Amino acid sequence: MYDVEILVSGPLAMLLEWSGPDGAPDGPACAEPCIARVGLRWSAGLDGSGLLTGVKLPRPGAEAGDLLPRTLVAFSGSVPDGMHNGAAELSATGSRMLEALDSYVQQGRTQWPQVALPMDGLTPFARKVLETLRHEVPAGSTVTYGQLAAMAGRPAAARGVGQIMARNRWPLVIPCHRVLGSKGAMVGYTGAGVDMKRYLLQLEGASL
Repeated sequence: MYDVEILVSGPLAMLLEWSGPDGAPDGPACAEPCIARVGLRWSAGLDGSGLLTGVKLPRPGAEAGDLLPRTLVAFSGSVPDGMHNGAAELSATGSRMLEALDSYVQQGRTQWPQVALPMDGLTPFARKVLETLRHEVPAGSTVTYGQLAAMAGRPAAARGVGQIMARNRWPLVIPCHRVLGSKGAMVGYTGAGVDMKRYLLQLEGASL
């Protein structure tokens, strides 16, 4: 399996950093392959070498210009000139993730494959917030930090929820773009900033 699989569909590039029994270099160890981190970026950053330029890969400290070992770029649809489509070499879950990403870009809705997300290092409240967001805030809807805090059982913890969203390691899979500031303010996003957050919400048909 590749350490990093970069999935490209339309304007979006999703970077999956995998971990296994031995763990990623700076990530958790998992009994079975799991997604240690997800990176979400605009696909316009792809260059001829197959790496994303001008962005950080999900591994802290690794710049896109640094050639990471065992990195695969796979496209849904047409492949840019000079690029190789490695979709046939994707892991089985990576292939399903690419299909899900393609469905999301086309329809604003998708069903992400069941895959382990290692949350062992998170506090019980952080895990509760992320699981609540993942399962109870569907595409096309939004919540504020305060509302999500209340849904997770701690209505006074809006600021804590904001910190959890900022540290979310699995954007889009755990849809932190659906969480807004007080009174629906469009605040920062762990993907490619507020512009991407607005794009994702519009794609899903959310009222802004």
